Amino acid sequence: MPAATEEVPAEPSKHPTGRRASYHDHDSVLHYFIATTHSEEKLDHYLSGIIDAFLTEPAPIYATQTETTDTMNARFSQSEVPLRRKSSISLGGTSSAEEYLRTVKANVIDRATRVSSPKMIGHMTTALPYFHRPLARLLAAMNQNVVKLETASTMTYLERQTIGMLHREFYDNSSSFYKAYMHSAEHSLGVFCSGGTIANITAMWAARNRALKADTAAGFNGIEKEGLFKALLHYGYSGAVIVGSRLMHYSFKKAADLLGLGDNGLVTIDADDAFRMRVDLLDARLDELRAQKLLVVAVIGIAGTTETGSIDPLERIAAACQSRAIHFHVDGAWGGPLIFSSEHRRKLAGVERADSITVDGHKQLYTPMGLGLLLFKEPTTAHAIRKTANYVIRHDSPDLGKFTLEGSRPATSLHLHASLYLLGRDGLECLVTRSATLARQMSVRVATHPSGAFQALHVPETNIFLFRYLPKSLRNKVRDSQILTVGEDEFIGECTKRLQTTLASVGTEADPEGAQEFTGFVSRTRVLFKGRDVDAFRVVIANPLTSWDDVEDVIRHMVDLGVKVENELAKEKGLPLGRRESIVAPYPLIDEAADEWSSLVVPELGDKPWIGWPYDL
Repeated sequence: MPAATEEVPAEPSKHPTGRRASYHDHDSVLHYFIATTHSEEKLDHYLSGIIDAFLTEPAPIYATQTETTDTMNARFSQSEVPLRRKSSISLGGTSSAEEYLRTVKANVIDRATRVSSPKMIGHMTTALPYFHRPLARLLAAMNQNVVKLETASTMTYLERQTIGMLHREFYDNSSSFYKAYMHSAEHSLGVFCSGGTIANITAMWAARNRALKADTAAGFNGIEKEGLFKALLHYGYSGAVIVGSRLMHYSFKKAADLLGLGDNGLVTIDADDAFRMRVDLLDARLDELRAQKLLVVAVIGIAGTTETGSIDPLERIAAACQSRAIHFHVDGAWGGPLIFSSEHRRKLAGVERADSITVDGHKQLYTPMGLGLLLFKEPTTAHAIRKTANYVIRHDSPDLGKFTLEGSRPATSLHLHASLYLLGRDGLECLVTRSATLARQMSVRVATHPSGAFQALHVPETNIFLFRYLPKSLRNKVRDSQILTVGEDEFIGECTKRLQTTLASVGTEADPEGAQEFTGFVSRTRVLFKGRDVDAFRVVIANPLTSWDDVEDVIRHMVDLGVKVENELAKEKGLPLGRRESIVAPYPLIDEAADEWSSLVVPELGDKPWIGWPYDL
């Protein structure tokens, strides 16, 4: 009888790529980690259809939802992470990524906000160049972590180059300067971050640490070692503050809180009628703060406020800071890209004197969310916030994580690098100049509109414009520059707020006949105007796809809907025809047929029926 032989386990079958076949078994979770041309092409084909429909098919903007909070909560009510096999049941019996996307499409994408719509002229989020979509896929595939060279070898140098390119636009140093510092492991010309908020906080962090640096001769090791209380005590300060216009971004509230200054550590300076900081008040306030033994960590100059787009007098603020040795920070998250416009860059005069500058790529440099950038005038400024570790981001390494508030970061610098290269200086100049021109011409149209239905609150300095709706009963009074009562201003505010929400919601309901006309979207804010806080429409024109026809169409809808809004408010107040209300001028119900808009003739192409008729660059 032959001897029994020991059974040898069979070798696992191999896939042609050399990997185990089980990796490609859809019953194994590992199959999601193995790239296959077939699976990705199939998914890409389906996803491309979703993207095309989202970007091109007519749809409401969905800046507001008609569904109730309860129905939205119910749609996203699951709080447990599902088992993979159980989730396949809820997805129709399969756990494929395609089925998952179908569910997301129905619950999220179909009614997601169309930020790329040319009639979406109310916020800073806009259409993007098409090349960012494949770049996003590439970055996901590479999955670089730019905290350290070991996980982002080449991307680290691309990021430093991108920082250097923008640094040169604002500070315009010599080629030898950038050769010496752009890739220096010991220095940093700036840092990438997830947005303007982190950039502004980082700037204040660096400014605070530089102001309260080590004084080794006196035995003080600096705020980094000894903390804020001991640092202020050592230098003889009773406290510390950040100073800026009352229109400065809310991120500085976060900075004051996080840096231990508290809300009272944010000192605001009034603005003029053009919403720009009054430097005469700044000078006096800085002297008062010094007399009170308060450290001024930094003074903020705004290059494009988020509410009004106005630009502070940067040159004069720089002079006030330089004479007092105070850190000067420019928040150019919105208006910074005007540096590319030969027509508008003069408005940024003085920005080159800033110790630090915030710029957002995801605003007017047309990159995806979220990409912010903080530039340092001096390559050594980042030393004040440098942090190292033994296992990585060592003192002598070129790792960018030494200088960033955030740790692990995606290589979003590729998006900005692509925008700078593919759009180019001339392309960016065209885009930012065109947007500012369109906003300026909209302000002319609104101020001279035949209906008299609007009041412009300012002349836009960039591409943000504020105005408000005037009920018929008050149009002549405003036109004749008469002083409005508090009640009249409040009623204008009621009409403006109601019209803004009405405009946003029209078109979001299903139209069985498919004849619904989509109206567009403008946002709303509240600003100080002629000594009173008033509600106003806030228009932001940055989308390259927005044409004059889109702007005109939004204005037309506002006039039409304003009639309905006025009638609604009159009925709610119980005003019979011809009755006077104590707080407003006589307020009869409006006859739509008699509205001045009905007699307005839309101009033919090439006509110039009013000053400032727009042109397309």
